[in-house]
Amino acid sequence: MTEEGISADISPTYAWGIVLSVFLISGLAFSAQTQSTNLVSFVIVGMIVAFFPWIVLTESGAQWFMDAVNDSGSSSNSQSVSTEPKTDDLIVCSSCGWQNPQNNSYCNDCGDGLSN
Repeated sequence: MTEEGISADISPTYAWGIVLSVFLISGLAFSAQTQSTNLVSFVIVGMIVAFFPWIVLTESGAQWFMDAVNDSGSSSNSQSVSTEPKTDDLIVCSSCGWQNPQNNSYCNDCGDGLSN
């Protein structure tokens, strides 16, 4: 196996053949077991079961997965929002030393009045 993964070791035609076979077999097995002729159920079950082989065996599936992993990691890091107020937006209570937001009239810790 090369660094590109399993999808680089087999031909794309063979990989898509496996994915399509898994889709059809799982859809037919579900339809036979539930005795359902509902096309929507057939397609949904087939897609769910064929999802993993698609990611593992096809280059497009592997690329989609890697993009999704990279996007989720970068968006969670770049979109972190701090709930802590900035230090220049704080008033220090003269009685207890507690750091309070600028808009407070009373200290969150001891309840004494704050001077702006």
